[in-house]
Amino acid sequence: MTDVITNIETAAILTLKGVHGTSRTAAQEIVQHQIFQKTGKGRVGTGVYFWRENIYAKELASCWYEYRVRKGDFKPNEGAVIYADICVKENEFWDLEEPSAKDDLGIFAMLQISIDPLDDAGDKGAI
Repeated sequence: MTDVITNIETAAILTLKGVHGTSRTAAQEIVQHQIFQKTGKGRVGTGVYFWRENIYAKELASCWYEYRVRKGDFKPNEGAVIYADICVKENEFWDLEEPSAKDDLGIFAMLQISIDPLDDAGDKGAI
């Protein structure tokens, strides 16, 4: 949405409750400085990952930490779970829990790969 008078783009702000699993040391830094550091590692890229707060979120965050312990990234028994209010512009939030998100994700994936249906290599690139 754009404000006609100032010509400044505005968007509704969503406030979400999130749960984040990390090490106790990182949690202390986050609480002290009130900022999360983006990681270069992630399932879908750089960022900070949260589970939406629900009955499973604490367990998911704890299991993620234990997974990282098994990978050798963290020491055992030094995990922490952080609960956070996350404010984000509505137009910058992609709700992967929405049923339409699967279609959006499929379209995004197709745009990321080049498929030439007339390719002479037979079914190369066929889906």
